[in-house]
Amino acid sequence: MSKEPIVLSSDQKRRIFQAVGRRVAAIVTNTPGVKPRSELGDLADKIVLGAFVSLKRQGQLRSCMGCLAETFPLVDALDNAAARAARDDPRFSPITPAELLELDMEVWVLWGIQQVHVSGKERAGAVEIGRHGIILERNGNRGLLLPGVALEFGMNAEAFLEACTNKANLPPGAWAEDSVRFSTFEGLAIGGPLSEVEIRDPAARAAIGRSGPRATMIQKPGGPSITDIKKLCEMCQSNFFLCLERMAPSYVRPDAFDGNVAGIAISVQFPDRPLMVCSKIGIKNDVPLQSSLTELVTVLTQQVLRFGATHQERLDAQFDLTVFWDPVIQGTAENHDLSHVDPMRRSLMVASKSGWVLQYNPEVPMPAILKESLEFLQVSDRREAQLVAFETVSTTRHLLASSLSKPILGPAERQPAVAGSFYPSDAALMNAELDRMFAPGPITAEEGFFGSNRPQPEPLHGAHVPPGCDPSGGIRFGSSKKKRRFSHPGAYYSAALAPHAGWVYSGRLAAQTLGRIHFPDTAIIFAPKHRPGGPDWAVAPHKSWVLPGQNVESDVVLARGIVEAVDLMQLDAVAHAQEHAIEVQLPIIAQLSPSTKVVGIVMHGGMWEVLQEGAIQLAEFLRQLPQMPLLIISSDMNHYASEEATRSVDRLALDAIESLIPETLLETVADNRISMCGAFPAAFVLETLRQLDLLHECIPVGYTTSAEASGDRSRVVGYAGLLFR
Repeated sequence: MSKEPIVLSSDQKRRIFQAVGRRVAAIVTNTPGVKPRSELGDLADKIVLGAFVSLKRQGQLRSCMGCLAETFPLVDALDNAAARAARDDPRFSPITPAELLELDMEVWVLWGIQQVHVSGKERAGAVEIGRHGIILERNGNRGLLLPGVALEFGMNAEAFLEACTNKANLPPGAWAEDSVRFSTFEGLAIGGPLSEVEIRDPAARAAIGRSGPRATMIQKPGGPSITDIKKLCEMCQSNFFLCLERMAPSYVRPDAFDGNVAGIAISVQFPDRPLMVCSKIGIKNDVPLQSSLTELVTVLTQQVLRFGATHQERLDAQFDLTVFWDPVIQGTAENHDLSHVDPMRRSLMVASKSGWVLQYNPEVPMPAILKESLEFLQVSDRREAQLVAFETVSTTRHLLASSLSKPILGPAERQPAVAGSFYPSDAALMNAELDRMFAPGPITAEEGFFGSNRPQPEPLHGAHVPPGCDPSGGIRFGSSKKKRRFSHPGAYYSAALAPHAGWVYSGRLAAQTLGRIHFPDTAIIFAPKHRPGGPDWAVAPHKSWVLPGQNVESDVVLARGIVEAVDLMQLDAVAHAQEHAIEVQLPIIAQLSPSTKVVGIVMHGGMWEVLQEGAIQLAEFLRQLPQMPLLIISSDMNHYASEEATRSVDRLALDAIESLIPETLLETVADNRISMCGAFPAAFVLETLRQLDLLHECIPVGYTTSAEASGDRSRVVGYAGLLFR
């Protein structure tokens, strides 16, 4: 058993670091190298718990893999960890030769695994920060964190356990549950830059192209030459005309390169037409070049036929081909070093959750390419934008390829996407359900969640007119022109937060929250962007929202004004096509105030500075309007933890909201891993109101969880209703 502490001399540590570094280099360069046994000598058969190898670039994790066993010879543990870190981390592409000298390596030798038998919060007391690594396991879910993680991120024991819970994909707070097996272990780290490793094998040195510490890489083998590219481009153009004539294309050019690459892009410029680019790009060298070219030409031909190019335009078209290989991860847009990336040989991809853009432009410095790409993607959070550089050969001097198309405005009417699942698809059944949701009665499963001393909302049938407001029109708020379902005018609030789950779970709370409000002529719903596709900050471009038996009008002029005022906002139908978070609120609003027009906005992520700038821009725009729209935050609270854990973390989030400090909300949600889907839209709305001096009080309406409807208290979602004035 490997329970005794492992003590190593400085020379032993050096030998381990050099041996593992050479092993990583050999695997990355696909050269024989020397296995660690001959390097380690008498250390080779020392029994350990296991080993991990962590590789980082500019402080950002690039790979971390390893192995654990009760009795593991050190040589086998190190060899296994080195090989897996070099090529098998499923979170990243394999390490490439071009980046080896830019990486820092940390080798962990592990021992002393102990199962911890204490329960609940006492488990935190069993963790000694800096000494212990931890393992959490339940029902096949497993999380492991090395001892250095807590020190690196300044965690206390509870935060360390919570981070491991997250890695194991367990609900927040599960680390304290007896059903989760909890173990600690110890380890010793040996670290340094890989550039300090002596690469002895000539073949490995040649593959790396080393001429000095952190040297610029030489042109890498494994891709086509410019001569190959020109030949293949000619084949693409020939196949294009064959496909137009419905003739079989040529699949092979024997005298040109035909290996695997990371990506290809065919670009076609028709006279006086926009450039067309058809591409297939990934971050692994797994794209068969010539067969993929034939596939892309077929797709391109179909696009041109829909495009409607004339025969002469086709003859005059300029074809270009660009091929990418040897992808190297460069960090994030927030934390990177592009000083060694040569734009003469390499292109740069910027990838975010909304899509990617890849540019090749030898005449422009890499920082300028990055800046342009970030603007193209409208990146809201630079920490989430990953950078990848590719070795590139092209027949054109400049290429921009992207997964994004221009924002799509879509049809005038947005059709319902979740009628029949989140709420009834039959108009009569929908109205009957609305009657039930608006009926008087308690709206929380447990009284007193918010506390009896907190501010209370106006009664559902009462009215509140703030100083200086006129109920018939108001300084900022107007009145509805059509007959309301309820005759009471409601109270004047600047904003509300309402849940957006299926009506059976949260509809009553949403109705009771919105039912206390006097609705102006327009409302703007800010919701999280649950689905991929479309920009991160997308404003619905439609003229109306179709519901069972009725429509809710939008305000197209207001929507366009928001897009013009806020830099990151874009009109786009794709982001709204299947989104439920706005749609479920619309029938409630239509019943309360049929004439109110509703603009929908979905938002995904961003740094606080980006959010604040957008809120300032929106506030300035709203300040110029003759009437202030009602701002509605559509958000559920924490997702899929136990009832107890959900209520605990939701209380933290609600306290942060009630502080009326938007940045505190984002920090609280991030620090406590609260899966409140609308945290970002909520912070955006609160900051907008703060800029307008309309954020002075948060009034809770109610709180509940999905357990009230489902009876399942092991995996619930929390819901809250809040009003702001």
